[in-house]
Amino acid sequence: MNNRQLKSVKELEAEARHLSNYDGGMVRFEEDQDDLMHFSGSATSFSQALRNLRPYIVTITNNAIAARTALLCPGLIANKPGLIADGAFNDVNGDAGLTASSGSTGTIALFNAYIQKKPTLISGFKLTSSNLPQLDQSMIIKSESPFEGKGEKVISTGTYASEMNNNEKILTITEEFYMDDETRIAYPILPGATVSFIFFIGASVNQAKGLRKKAAKAKASLGM
Repeated sequence: MNNRQLKSVKELEAEARHLSNYDGGMVRFEEDQDDLMHFSGSATSFSQALRNLRPYIVTITNNAIAARTALLCPGLIANKPGLIADGAFNDVNGDAGLTASSGSTGTIALFNAYIQKKPTLISGFKLTSSNLPQLDQSMIIKSESPFEGKGEKVISTGTYASEMNNNEKILTITEEFYMDDETRIAYPILPGATVSFIFFIGASVNQAKGLRKKAAKAKASLGM
């Protein structure tokens, strides 16, 4: 795939503001009073976050002659085989052939570490590939637990194709899901295919920021 097809980060941020179908109907609470919540940009609530989504871009290539399955999120075991990485990495079965790179400022290693420490809401994503069959592959999302088997969520990205789409190599998927330390997200890459994910990042839970905010409030209340 030619990366020049991707739009600039500013263009993607502008598109992200129109990605959600939020209508203000959710139960209201004072998110800005929750010290653990962290929103993209200047947002202080979920409704504002939907207008301030930040893109994170990952491109994966399968150089093998057979399909490979990559993990976009590893689940409870952080170093599980298949997790996307900067450069070459093996798939979920330990087979070689996959490479990945970040199209954003932060490396994939930093993105993976961020997700493990800060559970994050993904408010939607774009998928782009010049290999059209690749766009028909489904994303499998499962919450892992040692105590019970949980069901899977399948995002069939090919169903988002439309004759109204002027560029058949790009799909916009408006389904929300979470990336966190108990969620496993698997995605197959066809042989010879390159695919880019543009994740639109919404809210995160940030314990480090929460501690700083609580400390600042305590000092303010004590006149320090």
